[in-house]
Amino acid sequence: MEGSDTGFGPTHQNPTFLAHLRGLRKISVVPSEVRVQAMDTNSGSGSEESANARLNNRSIHVLPANVNTHTLHLQPMGSMEPISPLPNIDSLHTLPTGAPIYAKSLLTKYKKAPLVLSTANDSPIKLSRASKQYLYDETGQEFLDCINGTAHVGHCHPQVVSAGQVQMSRLTTAQGFLSEVLSKYVKELVDTLPERLSVCYLCNSGSEANDLAIRLARQYTQSDDIIANEGAYHGNLGVLVDISPKINKSIPQYRNKEWSHTVPVPKFYNGKHDLADGETTADLVKKHVQDFEDCLKTICVQKGRRIAAFIFEPMFAIPGVHIPPKEYFQEVFRLVRQYGGICIADEVQSGLGRTGENFWGFQNYDVFPDVVTVGKPLGNGHPMAAVICTKEVSDRLGGYFSTFGGNPVSCSVGLAVLDVISNEKLMSSAKRVGRLHGMALKDIMRKYPNMVGDVRGMGLMWGIEIVAEQASKAPCPELARNIMFGLKARKILVGITGDHRNILLFTPPMCFTVDNSRRFCQSLDDVLNECLTSFNIQSLSLQLQSDGRNFLLDDVLDPQGSKGQSRKRLASNDPEEDSVKSENEDLIEDLDDKIDSKRAKMELEEYEDLD
Repeated sequence: MEGSDTGFGPTHQNPTFLAHLRGLRKISVVPSEVRVQAMDTNSGSGSEESANARLNNRSIHVLPANVNTHTLHLQPMGSMEPISPLPNIDSLHTLPTGAPIYAKSLLTKYKKAPLVLSTANDSPIKLSRASKQYLYDETGQEFLDCINGTAHVGHCHPQVVSAGQVQMSRLTTAQGFLSEVLSKYVKELVDTLPERLSVCYLCNSGSEANDLAIRLARQYTQSDDIIANEGAYHGNLGVLVDISPKINKSIPQYRNKEWSHTVPVPKFYNGKHDLADGETTADLVKKHVQDFEDCLKTICVQKGRRIAAFIFEPMFAIPGVHIPPKEYFQEVFRLVRQYGGICIADEVQSGLGRTGENFWGFQNYDVFPDVVTVGKPLGNGHPMAAVICTKEVSDRLGGYFSTFGGNPVSCSVGLAVLDVISNEKLMSSAKRVGRLHGMALKDIMRKYPNMVGDVRGMGLMWGIEIVAEQASKAPCPELARNIMFGLKARKILVGITGDHRNILLFTPPMCFTVDNSRRFCQSLDDVLNECLTSFNIQSLSLQLQSDGRNFLLDDVLDPQGSKGQSRKRLASNDPEEDSVKSENEDLIEDLDDKIDSKRAKMELEEYEDLD
């Protein structure tokens, strides 16, 4: 069969790869694609089948197609400088690699000051190597990684590393030609999805995957308008910035595009809607669905525009991990399709078994998107991504080209990742560890209700919402930041996300164990208890000040300060009032004990660091 010019050169140089999932295969080149035929094992002849043929013999189109994915959460990498009112768009997470935490009073803002007194290392964390769920700095210190979900099956997993090394020594690039490893990888990846999702494009990053997904939606619907969620992040490419409020709201003089629309995240804690007396969760679902329908009516009825797609994260990880009841997505999908759009599931954060229950996040809601995108977990740190869609959607795309998408090294790495997930039973492990982890986190929430407002998640994806107090649910980013650095001092790394930067994000490598979970929860308990103790010290200082005493909190926060100076400042300003009431003496003694305890703990930590 002769090739033809598809606009990118001869077909044999730029084929669309198509392969059936089951049975023997025979591949032939036809214009703009390579069609794989199912072989009749009895006669040896092959009959060409379409993608709509038998469910047990479906077709997969594989289109190979470059972008560095930035991170978007606060992570413990810097000092305790004041938090910027805008998200840090250079980093998806803000990492705790900064200076000691001697936080100042937040009384003017919150009427209380939950503090962490910590002796974190002054120097930034400079990583030199990693293994499994652990990171190591240049001095050899080990950190438990609770944030880097990119290392999906564990940092530098030997099977993944070996697969990449071996393939790199054989063949690194084969753009425009078939390879066995490409066909095998696509077969295994698509086999994890529902039957109707049979077309697979391989690319290099989550941003590139989402960009292609938007292009697919617009070609299929012949419409431009996209709906995303408030606080969403879907990538760094031009069109993706316009549908990523987490990025574009921080761009100076940014102008919202008329085709880009946002709807509220369906939050069931501290969101747009709260449960009124007598209301149920189902009532709250209806309110969130109504918000979505109102948005569609504004776009299509009032403005006379047409919707192309709704793009969403199944677990809303970037806004802070929100898991609505399945009825929400079922109704939203119905509405989107009713108004002529398609649904795009961004599985960069939640895919490949992270939720523990299913391989893909959307499967937890019993819905079937038209397009699925996935990025960084596919390669365990190696840059690769994929877009999987229905044949009906892909047929409208036209030409597509990528130099590096689907290269042999990427496919070998991707195969190794899928093998590790299966062989090491990481999905069932995520379910078991996640269940115990969630129970422990909820115990902590009940223990510290005025600091931990809510705990949400499943599997190995959790959000811990930090508040100023239980009643008001006011976000407390300063406390969240202190907790992050307090955990860093205990050699545990977490990130912070959410619109208010007050939600601890927990997305560790999938090899995270029950023992790791116990260590994390115990350390979090210790940090929160330290915060509570610090607040109690401030409460004592305020009570003494109300009695006319001149007490300075800096003496407590400064490890170089002396108890004698604090005692001196606690003395009355009036010499005639040197006789102190016994109850105030008790308060002073209690305060002295707490100062001694804090100083002793700091000195011990400093000694251990030197040792």
